[in-house]
Amino acid sequence: MPLLVELLQSGGEGARCAAGALVYLAWNDDNKVAIAAAGGIAPLVELVRSGCADAKGSAARALANLASGNADNQVAIAAAGGIAPLVDLLRDGCVDGKGAAAHTLQILARNNADNKVAIAAAGAIAPLVALMRSGRGKGATYARRALQDLASGNVDNEVLIAAANGEIAKLVQIAMRLEGRFTAAAKNAAAEFLARRRRSIVNKCVDGKVPAELEPIIAACLARRGFS
Repeated sequence: MPLLVELLQSGGEGARCAAGALVYLAWNDDNKVAIAAAGGIAPLVELVRSGCADAKGSAARALANLASGNADNQVAIAAAGGIAPLVDLLRDGCVDGKGAAAHTLQILARNNADNKVAIAAAGAIAPLVALMRSGRGKGATYARRALQDLASGNVDNEVLIAAANGEIAKLVQIAMRLEGRFTAAAKNAAAEFLARRRRSIVNKCVDGKVPAELEPIIAACLARRGFS
């Protein structure tokens, strides 16, 4: 493991090959611990940030396997600054890289409340929704699963996902306090989104994308919450 970690830091083809080897080694629970103990997490994060396209994808997959079923590694990857470059890869990477980033973010978000907040704050939700809607193979599936994990137990993320996905009916329900489990901040965020999007919502009602009967509900909801 120390030799592979050293090779990770060498740059170029050596780093890409080392990351590829660690993808498979990290399936093993004992190896997850050994790779982290050898200092492998930080150079993998750096490879996601600055490697070539293939190296970024391999490094992201290695991080996913390191974090899967290992809560300590979930925390360590976030602490090493891993979330921001993964979101960058999700947004700007090649098709394979986007899928790898979505998968890794899903694993980091699973049962980790702090990572759910950090991933959303880093701007992951909109590109995850875009990837899910693209329907492009495994990447779309990973994005859907990542969104599910981000929303699980986090109502603020649920609002952000509904907004990014254009789920107007759900946002109206949230803003009207029909779903009591949502926080005041989440309800305000839903109402503010509806206020900003009022014109496009009306247009959608006209072209049939949103049921026309929602319009008076939206108007009443916004009026009650002080938006015009």
